Amino acid sequence: GVFFCFSWFRSPRALHTLPTRRTSDLDLLQQNETLLQQQAAHSNQSSPTSTKPRLIFIVGLPRSGSTLVETILSQNSRLIDLGEVAYLNQAMTGAENLEAVRQHYRSSIENRSDYSADAEACSDKFLYNFAYAPLLAAAFPDCRILHVYRNPMDNLDRQSTRLNTRHYSGARMPPSALQKKCNH
Repeated sequence: GVFFCFSWFRSPRALHTLPTRRTSDLDLLQQNETLLQQQAAHSNQSSPTSTKPRLIFIVGLPRSGSTLVETILSQNSRLIDLGEVAYLNQAMTGAENLEAVRQHYRSSIENRSDYSADAEACSDKFLYNFAYAPLLAAAFPDCRILHVYRNPMDNLDRQSTRLNTRHYSGARMPPSALQKKCNH
């Protein structure tokens, strides 16, 4: 059923048709694992203290409602809305330990023109940070990770409608057609 649709993304065909960025994503996942193993080996070291601004990571699939969550949070004047930034990816690249990730990520925020030392929190809506949730929890123990979830069938329906507008004229694909598409 639905899992067949997702299995395509793990196939060799998908790897050849995805943008070249895929290789760097795989490298970052390996870096994530390496940093977590190093952290586990040195687990007797003290963890970082709570810092301001508190980090809020919004993760989930595209078209799951994450923009709505981000918009609601950004109504708070004491929150810096970072948008969809790849600061964590940049911080992980070449980092030798979690402290280096922490420092690079924080400096990326502090170098923004909208940064304020009085801010209570920052929201980062780079949806694919979900892959690094254990690293986020280890590097920023006081962070919050908001996983925005939407029924997978609804999510596939919206993605399919968006990608196939010329075939469906912007109309929603009937659930029965989506089910047939996933079963073949």
